[in-house]
Amino acid sequence: MALHLVLILITFVIFSTTTIAYGASISIGTDKTSYDHNTVIYVNGVVLNPMPYVDILLEVISPTNDIIETVQLDVDSNGKFHTSLKTSGQNWLLDGEYTIKVIYSTPSKFDEVKIELVGGAGAAITVSTGSAYYEEGDTIRITGGVSQLLSNAQVFLMIFDPLGDEVANKKISVGPYKKFVLEFTAGDENWIYDGLYTLRAIYSTKDRLAETTFEYKGIEGISAPELQTISVLTDKPEYDIGDVIIISGNVKDPDVYAGIPVTIRIIDPEGNSASVSSAIPTVANTFSTQISTIMPPWESTGVYQVIVNFRDQTASTTFLFTSGDTTSTPQLESPKGGEVVIPYGTSVTGCQDTNECYIPNKLQVRTGEFVSWFNNDITIHTVTSGVASDGSDGNFNSGDLNPGFKFSHTFLESGTYPYYCLYHPWQTGEIVVEGISVVEEDTTDSLVIPETSTEIKIPSWIKDVAKFWCSDEINDKNFLSAIQYLIDNDVIIVPETSLVEGYAQKIPSWIKSNACWWSQDQISDQSFTSGLEFLIENGIIRV
Repeated sequence: MALHLVLILITFVIFSTTTIAYGASISIGTDKTSYDHNTVIYVNGVVLNPMPYVDILLEVISPTNDIIETVQLDVDSNGKFHTSLKTSGQNWLLDGEYTIKVIYSTPSKFDEVKIELVGGAGAAITVSTGSAYYEEGDTIRITGGVSQLLSNAQVFLMIFDPLGDEVANKKISVGPYKKFVLEFTAGDENWIYDGLYTLRAIYSTKDRLAETTFEYKGIEGISAPELQTISVLTDKPEYDIGDVIIISGNVKDPDVYAGIPVTIRIIDPEGNSASVSSAIPTVANTFSTQISTIMPPWESTGVYQVIVNFRDQTASTTFLFTSGDTTSTPQLESPKGGEVVIPYGTSVTGCQDTNECYIPNKLQVRTGEFVSWFNNDITIHTVTSGVASDGSDGNFNSGDLNPGFKFSHTFLESGTYPYYCLYHPWQTGEIVVEGISVVEEDTTDSLVIPETSTEIKIPSWIKDVAKFWCSDEINDKNFLSAIQYLIDNDVIIVPETSLVEGYAQKIPSWIKSNACWWSQDQISDQSFTSGLEFLIENGIIRV
């Protein structure tokens, strides 16, 4: 009798356990708790006692409490699920706390995890439309959010047609929960063409900018004409020494948010680079710059070529230049000691932290040599001798150095010459002049291409490395390893005293442009190696 009772109790327990088979619970986790805006979040979790043919709904909720991503996940036979989320999309721009939530079967069966995104893009604003496609007369619902409320600031919304022309705009205030919502009616007399329209949102300044796109179809169904991807022209067909060349053009789909510049090169009749500059495209898809011809290397008369590059787009034009008789100009008779570049972005503080307000920050030359400063920024700068706290010492002063212009000065006496920018005093540099004439200089201590070689022979794989570096497929260190190969095999001769152990913290962007041009056969091997020698000698790159 006792044995029979035990069997009944065991049977009751077994069946009682199996009745909770569909009483599912769910848990979720991530590989980390904090991420940046260009990484991957790995999500995993488990469902206890999973039900057959029931999926998991995953939602990502932004700091502004908007659902920015939804994913449907399968559950395996063990109740496990996993996925990955990229944080580089337009919806992930805001810094702050994001919630990843999973729901199973019913809304009451859920779990969530909080993660933090830090180091966000400068835009700090998101914008989106309720649909990716609209027809004439439809209502476009625009929503967005900002990471930080700014006093008296509004969001300026603009819509551009497939040709880049503005067809609508509106200002809107941001709500207390850092959100904004607005509705537009698609189509009026300005919405002429069918195709891809761009919605742009700017919060206070152009540094806080976001974009999205949508397709539009009007009643008349007029397709937009095909745009040339990039164009360039000069204001005149001919120039003389001392003239200012105005270069302008248009680009298609400029990535204004990323601040990608148009690179502008001028090639002289001998195939050498006469000028290198850059310009940021405007919201109207245009760019422009001014180039001065009063300084070297504008020494050749003939046809010059202007080549512009924007991402994978290229265009060119030509003009006739007459150099005139410049032999009486003392500046042109002096040997060149080096060139200093004022890089893009130095009009705001920060370049002083890496000593890159002038590149190179410190340059050594000989007495009798001249140094040229080239303004590669989009703002006026000066090159003024002295220390900012004491003012100019009167040794040299460029005056206002406009974007694209060059200033040169010959150093006749040895010594150390500090200099700065009058408008941006955090910009400082130094020229060290050694008291040895150029004629007396021992050239065995210089960087030279071996005289026994009439033609530079660079292994083809190094050009491939330059191409990979140009397209960001390898990092700076990999590229410098290839340069080390050229030095080790005497393609570039560098005295041991010029070598600096370790890699530079950051390679200036204009150096990378040279490597890109060489990888695309736009400059010769000789020009490429000669340029590298100069960069190594002046400590701009270290090997």
